[in-house]
Parts: sequence; C-alpha cells; structure tokens
Amino acid sequence: MAPPTRSGTSFRPLLVELTGLVVAVVLGVALAEAYLTAYNPQNLMTPAYEDGEGMRLYTPDTVIKNRNRYFDAVYTTNALGLRGPLYPTAKPKGVYRIVALGPSFTFGIGVDDAQTYCRLIEKKLQAAWRRPVQVINMGQPGISMNNYEPLYRRLIKDYDPDLLLVYPPLWTLNEADVVKRGSFYGTDRTEIGSAVRLRRWLRKLRRVPGYAFLCEHSNLLALLRLRVATNIDADALARTPASRPENGERLERTWTRTFESFVDAVSCAKGAAGTRILMLRNTAEGRDFHIIDRYLSRRSARGRCFKVLDLAMRPEYTYVGEGHWNPRGHEFVADSVVAFLGAQKAAAALASAR
Repeated sequence: MAPPTRSGTSFRPLLVELTGLVVAVVLGVALAEAYLTAYNPQNLMTPAYEDGEGMRLYTPDTVIKNRNRYFDAVYTTNALGLRGPLYPTAKPKGVYRIVALGPSFTFGIGVDDAQTYCRLIEKKLQAAWRRPVQVINMGQPGISMNNYEPLYRRLIKDYDPDLLLVYPPLWTLNEADVVKRGSFYGTDRTEIGSAVRLRRWLRKLRRVPGYAFLCEHSNLLALLRLRVATNIDADALARTPASRPENGERLERTWTRTFESFVDAVSCAKGAAGTRILMLRNTAEGRDFHIIDRYLSRRSARGRCFKVLDLAMRPEYTYVGEGHWNPRGHEFVADSVVAFLGAQKAAAALASAR
C-alpha cells in the first residue's frame, strides 16, 4: 500500500502560525487602542494639511473634525483652504473689511466656526456700527513670522483691507533664528530632521480607503501622526542654537527686525497703498521681552498706522493643559478688539469735529 501523500497539508502549520500572528497583532492593536482611549486620548483630526509655498494650509472646501480630551470642534474651510466664508476679492462699497493674520489661535483651534474671534468681531462690529463688516480669517496653524509678508503680497493685499489684525505670538520666538532657512512649520524642503520622511509616508496613506475615518477615531494612529512627528521636530529644534537661553537677546532682535520689515512693507505709513495694522499682544505669554516691548511701544507711538492692543489672557480663557483659547477666550479677544476700535473711531470723529 502506498504511503499517504502530504500534499495539501504541508502549508497547514505555516497557515496556523500566520493566523496566530495576525490574531496577536490585532489583539495588541486593540489593547493599545483601548488603553489610549481610556487613559491617554490623543488629538483626533481629519487629515487636511496641505503644504504649499512655504505655508501650511488646510484642504479647500473641507469639514475638519478635531477631537481630544479638551474639546470637540469642527472647522470648515473655504475654497482657499482658509477658515470661514469666502468673500469676493473686490471689496463692496461701504464695507469695512478686516483681515486677521496669525497662527492656530487666529484660525481658532479648539472652537467651532461661529466661536472664533474673527466671526465674533464681525458680528459685534456690525451690530455696533450698523454697517457691513467683513472679517477674513487668514489664520494658519503653525505659520512662521517670515511668512507674514509673502502672504500679504500674494493674497491679503488684493482684498484691500481697512485693517490688518495681526497676532504674532511671542512663544514662537525660538523660530526667529531659523528665518533664513524658512518656516519651521512650512514645507518639506524646510522642515527639520526625520519628520520629513515620516510626514511623506503618512501623506501616502491618504489614498488608503478608510484612512480619514481612522484619523478621526483611532488614538493609536493619532499618536503616530500628530505626536511622533511633532516630537521629532521638537527634538531637532532643541539641538539648534536658536533654543539656547543665552541667545535670548539675539533672538528678540532677530524677531524685531523680521516684524519691522513686515510692518514697513504693509503699513499705511509707507503710502496710501498700505493699510492700518492692529497687533494683538498677549501679556500673559510667560516672560518679559524687553527689547520687543520697547520696539512695539516706540512703533505704536508714531501714529495711527500701527497700534498694539494688549490682551491680559487669564487661565480660564484657555484649555488648561492644551493651551489654545477656549470660547471664553475668543469672546474676550473679540470684545477687546471691538472696544478698542470703537474708542479709535470715537476719537477720530471728535478730532474731525474740531
């Protein structure tokens, strides 16, 4: 009698091993996901970043969901990849137009569309002045100071704003030393360290079906997408001379020169084609910047084309542990700007009456 053949059964042990390996991986991923969800929830966010021309924008005409332990917010972008309604470039007759420029605080990370200080300023000014007001939100998370002037020339100038509302947070001062290399938060060609390769790999995953769903619901993927890449960049930046405490004065002077170049280029002090600038300064950013403070005081005293509005942001105005402004914070900023502009308008009317 012929011995029994082993064909058809030779791969069974290997199949069993592979099945066991797959089950172990799935269980491991599930346990990690359950642990993160219960004890360390991450920042879940729709994949919507698009790097271009040295600036990080969001995908145009997109609804972006952003959820973590601090907030659950939805952001809506327009055809330019900016937040809020898309107004026509040509300013309608009789409209007072403001363009807001700044980082994630201006964009409104952590609050819904109607809760951003841009939308609130628009609503409050229209009610107070009884005239059409448009506030265009050009806030971009992670925008660097050296991108302000190019953005103005490429886009903002065409909107012919009556006022440019600028918030350059001083906690980004460590990036002032990398101005010559481009934006630290910018495109692949200017990013630092191995984060470039990681982000390229993550972007390729966008083509995978279900990737957007996982970004909005998987804490494990969020840990890879939003924390690992950020930590790599932070570690690389920490090794640069820009982050050393002894370079504080040099960084302040670099920041001042960069900001002054921007103000000189766009301010109405340089001619009729310029615009008025109102800079928001958060007085609770952690430490004094004596060189910058002296410069801003001198510049603000020169005339009406550049003014500084100090904001005393209290802890209850931010998401404690996360840092961005909560709805109360945006309300406070909007009220402060409206009150300041109202006082300026009243002073101008009084001066003209004389």
